[in-house]
Amino acid sequence: MNRIELEKKYPWIKLSNNSIADYIPPSYYDNLLKEYTFSGKTDLEYFSDYLKEEVVELSFKKILELGCGTGRGTDVFFKEVLNFTSLDLLDMSLDMKKFVKEKYNTKKGIEFIQDDSINFLRKLEGKYDFVFSLWSLSHSIHQHMVDDGLEKGTKDSKKALEKFIVENLNIGGKFFLIHFDSMSDEQRILVRQWKKFFPIFTLEDQSPSKKMLDNIFLKFQDKGIIRYKCVHLVGDAIDYSTLDEALEIFTNFHMEMEFNQALSIEEILNEIEEDMEKYKNTDNSYSIKPGCFIYTFEKIS
Repeated sequence: MNRIELEKKYPWIKLSNNSIADYIPPSYYDNLLKEYTFSGKTDLEYFSDYLKEEVVELSFKKILELGCGTGRGTDVFFKEVLNFTSLDLLDMSLDMKKFVKEKYNTKKGIEFIQDDSINFLRKLEGKYDFVFSLWSLSHSIHQHMVDDGLEKGTKDSKKALEKFIVENLNIGGKFFLIHFDSMSDEQRILVRQWKKFFPIFTLEDQSPSKKMLDNIFLKFQDKGIIRYKCVHLVGDAIDYSTLDEALEIFTNFHMEMEFNQALSIEEILNEIEEDMEKYKNTDNSYSIKPGCFIYTFEKIS
């Protein structure tokens, strides 16, 4: 199939990734994003419960969100937490920064920052009382591993995160992170494609960022610096009414339009469709399970 025929069949592949920072417009992002539930409870509800149990009653003053996107997690934070002095919202996308700046333009004490999470933590000088990141931090870590090579990217990311825990999180400060499960049904479809272009990924093990975070958190807990917990959640199946809907979300949302202009895009789409066949329902819809790990920790010394 030539490119004209391919774009006629899949018109959404005309969209391309001009930069990793601004790969998707905010409105399109929200349109493609499916609800993620785990035993009937959304990722946002897990975050809300954590805030109610661990944050609301405490005197947290300075807050940081890494990878705020369109403000899904931020909305939950504002709903549950009233007692804070300042909130820094960080995203590497200029479009996302503009979007949330307009969205929260009536709220006080917010600073909007355009930066990569790892680069930001590396040069950070201030201290925070609570930091959260819903699904985003791993993207920054993996981007450094891809750009700089697995060894150097891991070393630099690890150094930035360890520095953050030691120097930039106050005693009693807390951290909440949702990290994707690369061994889930959803992610295995994606990783099969990612690993062709980015050999840091594998179908046999968890992602490099998760393994690195496990190493950091376990080491700091053994040293008595933090007390952490990691919960593995298997998601309820996400339903896609048609194959076209599933392919668009997987290529333009999950794969960030990274390969839409690649010569191999037809092969990629065919392989994703092939992998999705096992999740096809009798009515030609698709139901595919995601998964995640929720990390929480408190700095105790």
